[in-house]
Order: sequence, then structure tokens, then C-alpha cells
Amino acid sequence: MRRLVPLRLVIVVQVVFVEKENCCQCTRTRQENTWRSLQDAIGAAGVPVDVVKVFIDTQSDAAQVYLDMCGSAGNEAVKRHVGRRG
Repeated sequence: MRRLVPLRLVIVVQVVFVEKENCCQCTRTRQENTWRSLQDAIGAAGVPVDVVKVFIDTQSDAAQVYLDMCGSAGNEAVKRHVGRRG
């Protein structure tokens, strides 16, 4: 028998979009498409949410603050992307 888990209300006040400023065109296109989808989703929700862009390759210190909140997955993202060209 499946046990029902109560839902928790989570209030999102800020979304941080981490991307690369210096990248190849395919990465830029993917980032732009993702950014547009995020904006559409936030608009459809009808709830005011602050959205911040942080560039992992040119603002790595600022990006690290947010990626640390993601735990080891965030730190692995920094290792993969800082210093890479595309």
C-alpha cells in the first residue's frame, strides 16, 4: 500500500540562473532557450519572483556562493565549467 506524503508549502523568493558569459554558440542558444523557458514558467505562475543571472566563468566567486547551496553537485559544476571555453 502506498503511503501518502503530506505536501509542504515552499515559498520561492529568488531564482539564480547560473550560465556562462563566454561560450560557443550552441551553449549560448541552450542558455537562451532555458532562460526563456524559465521566464515563461515564472510568468505563468503569476507569482513575483526575483531572478538573478550569474556567470560562472566571469563571476565565479558569486556563482560559488549559490553553487555551494547545491552541495557537491554545485561544486562539481564549478570544476567542470570554470576555465572551459565553450
